[in-house]
Amino acid sequence: MINFLFPIINKIDYWLSVILPFTFRNLFWGLFTGILAFIIYAILSNQSVITNIKIDIKSVRKKMFDPALDNKSDYNILAKKNLALSFKLLGKIFLPAILSIIPVLTMAIWYDMYHSYYIPYNQEGILITSEPETTNLLIYPKELTFKDSTGNIFLNPQNSTDSVTIYIDKNIIYSSQLFSAPIPFVTKQKWWNFLLNDEVGYITRDSPIYSLHINYPAKVIFKNLPDIINGWELLFFIGIFISAISLRIIFKVQ
Repeated sequence: MINFLFPIINKIDYWLSVILPFTFRNLFWGLFTGILAFIIYAILSNQSVITNIKIDIKSVRKKMFDPALDNKSDYNILAKKNLALSFKLLGKIFLPAILSIIPVLTMAIWYDMYHSYYIPYNQEGILITSEPETTNLLIYPKELTFKDSTGNIFLNPQNSTDSVTIYIDKNIIYSSQLFSAPIPFVTKQKWWNFLLNDEVGYITRDSPIYSLHINYPAKVIFKNLPDIINGWELLFFIGIFISAISLRIIFKVQ
């Protein structure tokens, strides 16, 4: 379901790549996603109601901590009212906040799928392994692979939309467009794939192996940073933070 947007995003990103390098596109997509998330939240949330609830909460808390308040029963009444208002506020912002996360989640999945790794086309030596391990993989077209002296299988990725077929003991375990996206793991289909389809397809259900791993190189932008933020992640989420916070301040959205 989510994947239907990816061809559109890929097309836009391709045209952006004509004028912007990958680093600046990360920031652009972050800013764009933050703006979209802000718009969704601002439209779906009832700002006047939220503002009034926050005013009431502030008033109640001011009374709770008033030095002149020395009656425990009055304090308990105010505490219960504060709790009720807090839950009321949560109820008003919960759904808009959750829905505003959808564009962030969609773009993060797209980035993870297409830009966490890259396919070194027309270069030799991309190791492919299976779980559990086996050296009986037979991959067609044959020109895509070679073996070293220990039996390890290496791929020679080609910039092609042709299907790749993989056999084990003459049985097909995979047949799809292996190089359509730089996804390092190919697995059997899971129940959640009706929401998020795997762009490179799946291993057959009756296969004796349950995953293939292609050792694609990671797409690194900041070499000196930890792995978790040295790729697309840092600039993308900085862009979201800048746009969302700036718009909230400018338009005074609660």
